[in-house]
Amino acid sequence: MRTPRTTTALAAAALITMLTAGCSQNSEDRAGAEPAPARPAAPSTAPATPEGISAFGTPVSAAGDWTLELRAPEKTEAPADARSIPAGWTALRTTMKFTNRADHIAKLPHTALTVRYGDEGRAATLFTGAALPGLPERGTASVKPGGTLTADIGAAVPAPAAGARATVTAEVTKEGMAQAENLFFEGNLPGHAPATSPASSSTGPAAGTTVPLGTWSKSGLRLSPISLTQGDGRGRQAQLELSVANNTADPKTGMNISLRVLSGDALRQIASITPSLGYKDAPIAPHRTATTLVRFTIPDTAVPGPVTVETSTAGGTRTTFEGTLS
Repeated sequence: MRTPRTTTALAAAALITMLTAGCSQNSEDRAGAEPAPARPAAPSTAPATPEGISAFGTPVSAAGDWTLELRAPEKTEAPADARSIPAGWTALRTTMKFTNRADHIAKLPHTALTVRYGDEGRAATLFTGAALPGLPERGTASVKPGGTLTADIGAAVPAPAAGARATVTAEVTKEGMAQAENLFFEGNLPGHAPATSPASSSTGPAAGTTVPLGTWSKSGLRLSPISLTQGDGRGRQAQLELSVANNTADPKTGMNISLRVLSGDALRQIASITPSLGYKDAPIAPHRTATTLVRFTIPDTAVPGPVTVETSTAGGTRTTFEGTLS
């Protein structure tokens, strides 16, 4: 038979056990209710605009007494009289606005534009028409103090370039001067950008070795594999893409690359392409790449077989690429 003292002791022990269990459970609940430490935000996948490149729509000082502004391109109908628009390409319209900040009438600085799109920096095609006359000819336009002049400019890009980054180089030469000032503008083309794979690295094999076609060299050059058309007895039409990366914080002098194409183990020269490749050799913006299509002719007898392409820069740097003609 339990005495009152025994009963009281048992009740107290039970109460202590319940309180202990309750405290343990509450402690776990509080731990679960506390917010987890904040995770650091994932780095942005959008490339930052390098210093020296202005966003579309930003007024930029140029040629001493002028302010230039390049508006973001918009889709437009290709003028009926427009020329040089490849079939299936999208016509775009942009406007460049010049403002004369001098206290006297001044001639418009001569300006040449180059539009490159995408991570590879392929060239858009500039075109003109009655509604898109382009930039005035050198020395033909003057602007009063505080006045402005706008030029409507047409550019065409392939349909897959929709939404891609566009980098515009403006080479601005003040009246009476020979040296151009280089300005860079950047933004996205209209449209929805398709999913893209990460940009390929511009760091390739070590210097002093040959570079496979399609691979970046240490010096920041890349040649695509060579594509061929059917021969006609007089030779075969060939083409490749030449890419030049500017991995510095300063503008890079234009591509300015010459190529020698050599066939077989005997390295017989079958083609030579001079720096005047038929494209505008505009400077390359900081931390951007420029790509151009190079066309040439090779003899039928060189196919199939190994091919070597040697590139030479204006400064004398030579790089050797290797591949196969098939």
